[in-house]
Amino acid sequence: MAKFEPRSYSQYRTHYPAEIFAPLKSFLGPCSLAPLRVLDLGAGTGISSHSFLSFYSHAEVTLVERDPQMLQESLKTLSGLPHSIERLVAPAESFEISKPVDLILVGSAWHWMDAERTIHAMLRSLRPGGVIYVFEYQFPKAKVPDYLSLNEWVRREFNLKWRVPHQKPRGTLRELTEPLRALSGIVERGSISFQKMERFDLESFWGALISQSRYLAYEQTLPAAEIPTIREKMRQELSPFWNQSAEIECSYWLEGYCFQRTNV
Repeated sequence: MAKFEPRSYSQYRTHYPAEIFAPLKSFLGPCSLAPLRVLDLGAGTGISSHSFLSFYSHAEVTLVERDPQMLQESLKTLSGLPHSIERLVAPAESFEISKPVDLILVGSAWHWMDAERTIHAMLRSLRPGGVIYVFEYQFPKAKVPDYLSLNEWVRREFNLKWRVPHQKPRGTLRELTEPLRALSGIVERGSISFQKMERFDLESFWGALISQSRYLAYEQTLPAAEIPTIREKMRQELSPFWNQSAEIECSYWLEGYCFQRTNV
């Protein structure tokens, strides 16, 4: 597993739009006197929770993340929010919490987890009627025809230069979440798939690349002294794409699946 850089991740990773949480509306209901208890599993630097709390402000959130440095960075991501937020350093496959939760969020992290062990841990913590929501987004792609060569540059780097030798395709999110559909007592309640537009300048696009796990795994094969040079070379190769415009409009696909626990 590539080790993420907490500051780069927090600074450059695309945040989730509130629309990604639309399938949850019919299950969460309006705010009530009893706060919604939420678990953000594989929470990273807290960007999933940050977006969720803008969608559903009346919630108590516990961030579960195995990397203490990523979790430390979440203090900055979620600073200033008037919410009840707890943090737990633990793997998704073996975390323990004292109170049952109403909702478990897994944002762009399910593919890192052992599905069978993670599901077992989730069911220890999820109340009957509680919801599991697994979601992610794909890397942005340029939309304007003049910049389609940028997409080809990214595809070449991801699939050829940065590809881990003998790496197997991870599969689609739907394929990865099949173990949840196979369980009795768990029912799929909804899904979402939509396209989001965003404008990137050179710095933000470069940063989005260097925060990707595949790129960071590639860096681990290099001598540490070479990494700054490699990153600067990447920036120089990207720079011509921004010669005619300060920003390039890109799109990215968001996908999510909502499951509900029906058994006691």
